Amino acid sequence: MITSCNRKYNILCLDSKSNSYYTSGGYETGCVNMADSTFQVVWPLGKRVSETLPLARRIPDLSQITVCELWDWIFRGEEIFPALRELLSERYPGIRFVDYTAFGNTRGPKERELVANLPRALREHSCGAVISGVGA
Repeated sequence: MITSCNRKYNILCLDSKSNSYYTSGGYETGCVNMADSTFQVVWPLGKRVSETLPLARRIPDLSQITVCELWDWIFRGEEIFPALRELLSERYPGIRFVDYTAFGNTRGPKERELVANLPRALREHSCGAVISGVGA
């Protein structure tokens, strides 16, 4: 039995007796009786379930390119996107932007529909590049 604890941890655990997973995190204080269960630590990143794809080639010059903005309406995009527009416009003459409001919220109840229609919407706006999600 552990008689005193005061440690920070965040682990995905498997309870061998009940064969269930749970996350243990934060500061744990007090006593924990580990005699009742046996735990097996599971790597938090898990097994790879998809193949890694190569990255798209970088666009060498954003001048004369249309950049589309996608946002999940969560963290300060209304402040960050205008700042990005201003800075990129100074650096790349002729750059054009399609505001995030043209596409809608990329997260939420209409997310599946938005993502399914995204290729068509990007083509309609002649997007050459995308800034997607800005946040913490």
